[in-house]
Amino acid sequence: MTTLSDESQNTGAIGDLQAGIADALGPSTARGWVPTPWYLTSASDLPSNVIDRPHLRARVDESLDIANVILIVAPPGFGKSVLLTSWAARATSTVAWLTLEPTPHDDPVAVLMGIVAALERALHPGRASILTTRRTTSPHTTDITGLMTTVAELLTSAPSPVTMVIDDAQHAPSAVGSVISALTRVSASRLRVICAGTAGFETGFSRLMMAHPGILMDARELAMTVPEIIATAHLRNPDHTIDADAATAVVRETGGWPAAVALRLLPGDTPSARIHPPERLPDYIREVVLPSLRPPLRQFVLDATTSLTLGPGLAAALTDDPSSSRLLDECAANGIFLDRFVDDSGAIMYRWHDLFARACRTLVRRTDPAHAQRLHARAARYLLHRHAAEALTHASFTEDATLIREMICASWLQLLVEQDARTLHEVCVSAPDTLQEDPTITLIRATCIRLLGDGDNARLVAARAFAHQDESAQWSRTQPFAQILLADGEDSLLAAVTAALHALTVGDSTSTLHPYQVFIAGWGMMRTRQRPQEAIRLLRAAVDEATRTRRTVLANRAQSNLLFALVYGGHLTAGHALITGTPLSQETVDDWYRYDGGIGMFAHAFLAYWRADRPLADRLLTELSAGTSGEQSYPALARLYLVLIISAGHHPAAIRTANALLTGISSENRHGVPWATYRALAQAALHAGLHAHADAVAIVQQFREQRNVPLVRAFGADIARQAGRGDLAMELLSGLTATERRVSYVAASAETTAALVAWADGDAARARLRLRRAIAAAAPEGILWPFLSAGEEIRPLLDDAASSSTPHTDFIAHLLTRLLNTSSRIVGEPLSPREQEVYGYLGTTMTAEEIAAALFVSTNTVRSHQRSIYRKLGVTSRRDAVRLRL
Repeated sequence: MTTLSDESQNTGAIGDLQAGIADALGPSTARGWVPTPWYLTSASDLPSNVIDRPHLRARVDESLDIANVILIVAPPGFGKSVLLTSWAARATSTVAWLTLEPTPHDDPVAVLMGIVAALERALHPGRASILTTRRTTSPHTTDITGLMTTVAELLTSAPSPVTMVIDDAQHAPSAVGSVISALTRVSASRLRVICAGTAGFETGFSRLMMAHPGILMDARELAMTVPEIIATAHLRNPDHTIDADAATAVVRETGGWPAAVALRLLPGDTPSARIHPPERLPDYIREVVLPSLRPPLRQFVLDATTSLTLGPGLAAALTDDPSSSRLLDECAANGIFLDRFVDDSGAIMYRWHDLFARACRTLVRRTDPAHAQRLHARAARYLLHRHAAEALTHASFTEDATLIREMICASWLQLLVEQDARTLHEVCVSAPDTLQEDPTITLIRATCIRLLGDGDNARLVAARAFAHQDESAQWSRTQPFAQILLADGEDSLLAAVTAALHALTVGDSTSTLHPYQVFIAGWGMMRTRQRPQEAIRLLRAAVDEATRTRRTVLANRAQSNLLFALVYGGHLTAGHALITGTPLSQETVDDWYRYDGGIGMFAHAFLAYWRADRPLADRLLTELSAGTSGEQSYPALARLYLVLIISAGHHPAAIRTANALLTGISSENRHGVPWATYRALAQAALHAGLHAHADAVAIVQQFREQRNVPLVRAFGADIARQAGRGDLAMELLSGLTATERRVSYVAASAETTAALVAWADGDAARARLRLRRAIAAAAPEGILWPFLSAGEEIRPLLDDAASSSTPHTDFIAHLLTRLLNTSSRIVGEPLSPREQEVYGYLGTTMTAEEIAAALFVSTNTVRSHQRSIYRKLGVTSRRDAVRLRL
């Protein structure tokens, strides 16, 4: 771990920050890596018509030299962002930039993630390094320690101290104070910080301000002086200069407020009454600013400020002006309160100054309410297929029930799957009265409530929707897919999936929701555990369609589910190819993730489990089990498999510790998942691990009545076998259906258990038959766990199989080598890893030439290893070497 200060200081700062998190965060606040838009980690272009204010830049440098921190606190429109952009453009050291946006929570974790993204962009532009690595290896872990460590690593990688600019700090006042306080304590002067915002956020820096009063820079220092106003007027229009008297009048009228000064100096302005920011700004814009603009630009500004952030496309949609891109650049060039951002790829975004945009929207709403609603409707329709959450927000401002219903029905599934269930729920709740009892909107609201974790309330709301269901097209298109998300029992889930498949056959395959509908149908089908191949087909189709239409979040969600469907369906080789061919992206942590997150990581761990990659399985399962997604989620499944792994080791201390994992596995079934049965299996495994066989068997006996849980039967059968209850083991295995037996790992587990039961009963012929079946199921998929977990009990069977002709000789040799790695039975000097591989083949019928081909080495190399093995074991022949392990 990279650190910048001594360990005790780091621990204290991190501890203080963690202590304040509980109060700052609600229980449903996002945890995990949340992407930060690129334009929030970039300084805007410096306007060409803004004068340099070197004394303010010097003031910033002076404060940074004193305390490594400066706080710039002033009302909107006092030029804070312009000053910081100017300072950053002239800075000689590295500058990282983060602009905060309004959020429901004052969240230190979100601020830290934004800082990491900003540092990454500043220090490693265009190159993925620490941030991407952490998001890929630990996408579900964003604890404070990990984030602070990431910041430390980024700062250490910088050639010189880094200045972190945080603009609009008022959007997370407590979080900014606590985070910066902690970072400055551990950064050992490698980090300097500039925070700017409106009044309030500075209270988080009270202790620092008491020690260094000079770090606070307020509106009095930012107010423009007479010489600056004269210089600004000349810069904006060399042919229209003003003298000291006129500039003094501007100071009297505006108080030096830069926003008002800029408006006052627009061409054609005449003296007006003193402006009191910000109350009279809308009137000032209407009476003074807009008349000074040429008519096309005047209307463009009023229309385009409907959206705070926009690109040329949205501007054209709002203004119905094909020259909108040119007009945006004209606004930015003329100082009409618009910042321009350019990405590394050349993408352009614009952002109005919030104060100015709000004033323009207020003006339009006052003078022409109908036009204001039309503008929001245009924004909603343009954004619907680009930024659905923003589209809904704009639609809600129209108060048009028909439009709002149309927007909700056209975007609800997209919002649930990949963006923001909260925004969708808020729009449903605040919709016009005529929509409050609309059954389709009510049903959609129920799915939001369910996604946000309130299952009981979701059922009540859904019942009300079904009580008032109608025959509308929206209801028929919505109900099957909503029911998949709401169903708990296996029968209701299967019925919902069946209805959804029918809806897909008669629905519009060109609609925006179609790829989301396909995904939800596959998602639900997979959970029925009835038709795994159909689930794979649907999820693969969802991946293809989402990729083709560039729906990145949906593509990632569908790919993670496809991986799960493949490996859970026994297609481990295909699942492994999916991982290596197209690496799974880190999962965005949002409402859907908290509802169904971690599936990709669990699928990867599941694959590692069956292939006996213990280090990888342990790491993934441990990380996932620490997640906060609840006891009916993939973290809960991870806890189950951790219990199975730990129990197989038969270490009492570890097993007693693992018992605590049971509390993280639900005892209630949900979405067709038999959580109560899984929890019982975990409990039985713990008993078996402690050799409390009577207690284990008492639980396993209950599995005789369970259906559609093949793994529970397979694991339960092996637990019964270990307890000496071969009869119970075979009874459990006899309950597996033909379809279930075709799943590779189920067949491998069941047949291995059956082989061991037969061998223990002295029925060697039946044992050999069962083992051949187990190997035939396991070898193509690389399944090792059922054999290796049996340890020494299965070695005689494998040795027997190796001595006969079989198409799976390589696989058996590999199993024997792996067993050798965990065995202490071989006498003599330790064998090297390559010698162990060769030794695994010695018990087979393969010749030295065939062994060489299997290991991709020369025959001479194999013979050399054979001689070394014989010498270390003190034998002289292949037969004698093999006998040492019999």
